[in-house]
Amino acid sequence: VELMGYLDRPELNGSVLEVIRWDEDSGKYELRGVPAPYWSCPSCGEVNKRARGECNVCGGSRDGLAPEAKEGRRYRVRAECVVLPAGTEVEVEGLKDFPELNGQAGVVMAFDQQSGRYHVELSDGVVRAIRPPHVVARRAPPKEQEFGRWAAPAPEPSHVDEPEAPAEAACATEEDLERLAEALDEKLRL
Repeated sequence: VELMGYLDRPELNGSVLEVIRWDEDSGKYELRGVPAPYWSCPSCGEVNKRARGECNVCGGSRDGLAPEAKEGRRYRVRAECVVLPAGTEVEVEGLKDFPELNGQAGVVMAFDQQSGRYHVELSDGVVRAIRPPHVVARRAPPKEQEFGRWAAPAPEPSHVDEPEAPAEAACATEEDLERLAEALDEKLRL
């Protein structure tokens, strides 16, 4: 998973970590260091395949990793600070407006950073946009995939936890699109 909006340790935002378990009592994921196939560059934060000795972006050495990163330090993190990869098997819980969906299993299709929601395909085949606190990982993707920051969201997801779909920003020109991208990069610190 990737951390996002983690205020306790903001320097970890953008880091790739491994889910150890979900703690029902606290409503938090227990995570540990970078999964074996990856390492985060201590200079620029880029996530690299474990086989690379140098950073893909800045050329920094993997040898400069802090001991805690090598040992897999553990963290307890709220669901809204974790971005689950596409293919993760999940369960929906805690929806008040659509209680009939609670307990249903589904698969993460993508994470839409603009709306801050997962696009989850449930057993009825409908893709629904659900906020992270209502999506709990139950099983990792069936095969390990290259971690991707951007996955294509579903074109018309059903927004289950609010009466209306999130607001959309019009982008009539290339300038509008560039301004929107810059504003999102600033807001999300990309």
